[in-house]
Amino acid sequence: MSIIISAATHKGGTGKTTTIVNLAASYANINKRVLVIDLDPQMNATQLLTTPGQQYPEEKTIAQAINNSLPLEEVRIQTSCEGVDLLAASPDLNDIRDRMKSDAEQAFLLDDLLESPVIEEYDLILIDLHGSLDCLMLSALKSSDYYLIPMFAERSSAEGLQMMVDFVARHRRLLSALRLLGIVITRFNPKNATNVVYKDLIYEMGKKSNIPVFQNIIPVSNAVSGADAEHKTLLQYRRTLPITEAYTALAGEMLPLLSSRRRGRVPQIRTAAIAEARSAFEMLDVEQMS
Repeated sequence: MSIIISAATHKGGTGKTTTIVNLAASYANINKRVLVIDLDPQMNATQLLTTPGQQYPEEKTIAQAINNSLPLEEVRIQTSCEGVDLLAASPDLNDIRDRMKSDAEQAFLLDDLLESPVIEEYDLILIDLHGSLDCLMLSALKSSDYYLIPMFAERSSAEGLQMMVDFVARHRRLLSALRLLGIVITRFNPKNATNVVYKDLIYEMGKKSNIPVFQNIIPVSNAVSGADAEHKTLLQYRRTLPITEAYTALAGEMLPLLSSRRRGRVPQIRTAAIAEARSAFEMLDVEQMS
């Protein structure tokens, strides 16, 4: 049975695309079949997973599939990473977002695609999203078993986390089975004292709010831009780098949680603890500025 995970947060530049693409590569490396769905009109995951100059028919995008009710098997494409297929993004997703933002069916954009029998060819479906709390994000979360929140060890990330958790809470009736898999700390610099303090605050907040925070932390690395420039995953770019090994370890840490769809009551998030952490982040920021 396929497990569907969205990387979502109401903040840009937190490493959502890097996390989705490199988790996909890590799972493919252990013989898991992975489908990446790029629901970001900026197409970053699509560009990373396709080689420069790679040609695929214009109709083979997720926007065309949504607009024309095309089946999954007609629109998926092979990527440059063996074992990973892709539903490619395009700027047409902006048109869908604008057209559907007040539509009663705005949360069901992916239903037909993900109810295809072909979906069972994949062990994991990983969805990359942009930072807007819109119909694309709502549709992705409605279709997902889990969502994952990449987060910097910095002040503004707490605000993005709170807005994301509040968004899910507002739509809890629709998202009744959705579970927060956890927070992934990204772009962490252990030599930066501020990063270290915020990291500790994130773990403390996780305990108080009932939100898991993964033990494997993704370090800051220039290799991300280097791999992006060559349209490669980090495993393809350089397997022995600390950041590559961190994503491999993160995939391993996540795997036991993904053995099957979880049943029973969704764990309650203590939102008051997130608000407290946000205040602590802001106070720390003020102290450092003074």
